[in-house]
Amino acid sequence: MAKQPRSLHGRVVAITGGGRGIGRAMAQALAAEGCRVAVGDLDVASAEETAAALGGDAVGLRLDVTDHAGFSAFLDEVEQRLGPLDVLVNNAGIMPVGPLEYEDDATAVRLLEINLHAVIHGTKQAIRRMRPRAPATSSTSLPAPGRRASRTSPPTAPPSTASSGSPRRCAPSCAAPASRSPS
Repeated sequence: MAKQPRSLHGRVVAITGGGRGIGRAMAQALAAEGCRVAVGDLDVASAEETAAALGGDAVGLRLDVTDHAGFSAFLDEVEQRLGPLDVLVNNAGIMPVGPLEYEDDATAVRLLEINLHAVIHGTKQAIRRMRPRAPATSSTSLPAPGRRASRTSPPTAPPSTASSGSPRRCAPSCAAPASRSPS
């Protein structure tokens, strides 16, 4: 039996690395579905530009995903300005190009800080915000534009899941409460 599609209309979505590229495209697609979108990016000008292009109540905010206190403050501001968080898209990521044997240790550390540790921290913070409103939290895979999201498995996968691929591959995987109805 096919699962019933859920509407994203009215959901509050925070997107990391949303100022350009895949993040910007996701912000556009989610806004087109009726989501209230917060765009976080290290480059605040690109975040603000993307939010302005989305229109409505979209907001663009500075976000350094490696600054855990700053990430938490970002989510606080998203909730203050748009309402309780429904979806976090961990899109921010880096991908150094070149032979691995010539990559310096600082680059490898930075890659893990952004592509792994920040994803784990952000996901934990999102779940902590969502769980009190809806004990039955689920993981939602965002669809391609024009399709609807469907409910999948609970967000209890081990942190190793995040290290099995880059956030670019995992970007559409988000935490979202299963039972909250948007207003």
